[in-house]
Amino acid sequence: MLTVIVLFVLLSFVVGKNDHEMHFNRWMYQHNKKYGSSQEYETRLSNFIETKKMILKQNAHSKFLNSSATFGLNKFSDLTSKEFLKLLGMSGFKGGNTGKHHSQKKEVLKAAPPSSWDWRTRGGITGQKNEMQCGSCWAMTVAMAIESAYMIHKGKKDQQPLSTQQIIDCDTQDQGCNGGMPTTAYQYVVSAGGLETNASYPYQGLDGTCHAQKSLEQDPITGFQYAIPEGSLDEIALATFLASNQPVSTAVDASSWQSYNGGILLASQCGTDIDHGVQLVAYYGLTPSGYWVVRNMWGADWGENGFIRLQFGENTCGLTSLPTAPTLP
Repeated sequence: MLTVIVLFVLLSFVVGKNDHEMHFNRWMYQHNKKYGSSQEYETRLSNFIETKKMILKQNAHSKFLNSSATFGLNKFSDLTSKEFLKLLGMSGFKGGNTGKHHSQKKEVLKAAPPSSWDWRTRGGITGQKNEMQCGSCWAMTVAMAIESAYMIHKGKKDQQPLSTQQIIDCDTQDQGCNGGMPTTAYQYVVSAGGLETNASYPYQGLDGTCHAQKSLEQDPITGFQYAIPEGSLDEIALATFLASNQPVSTAVDASSWQSYNGGILLASQCGTDIDHGVQLVAYYGLTPSGYWVVRNMWGADWGENGFIRLQFGENTCGLTSLPTAPTLP
């Protein structure tokens, strides 16, 4: 049946280049896209056409699976899949990276976790972020985790966004916009004694030279802890940690997220080859009919106002791979 649906979609897609080009030019205007040459324009038009084909396939597959996930055009629609993957900044993940600073024991609820929990409505996160054309997710998820920790555990109501750019520029164990690991990013923040705010050390989305000022750094951490044991797939325990502690920094396979528009992405709709850092901020339901709410870092104009929902209990997109949170003094 799926083959029939896909064939129908592909046959229904046979339209002239002029129709595609009209659509492409409307999309360019909507996303303020400009290209430096006619050759680049043609390349991006070709990519756009291929993205449209892929979106039709993904939506057909979603319908076949009875999934609520939908896919559509967005600001990434002129990229090839290979170009998109270069934006995903997790590098060096081997599934067993323990780091050096995670000795503090976590506090968890003794009873079962509540059926749902959402830190977005409980003052647990700052505003949406955008890593732009830089693979800085590994650093940004750590900055977001530290912000959440201070808001929740220290009652810091005026929490300012912390500087991801400082980690990119100053963490010598990682590769800046070419990727890195949250575990070593935590270690950098420990050694630095904190982070400047984004206001004093603004995000550029480019590799730069470290110019951190000790006098401006705040929100120190003592290390990090794993929300569940390394290698565990226990999402009930992960939900328990999230509800009793704070949003969780983790890593996922985001290779299928390029055109995500909304709905709950099922485990069968993505892989588990880890390539991207995110933050788990909520869950609704503790069975596979429930879902996690994931805070991404591609701006509020992607997905569901910057968030994506992933099926609960199925290790969707490998979301149990690297669940961590900072430990505070």
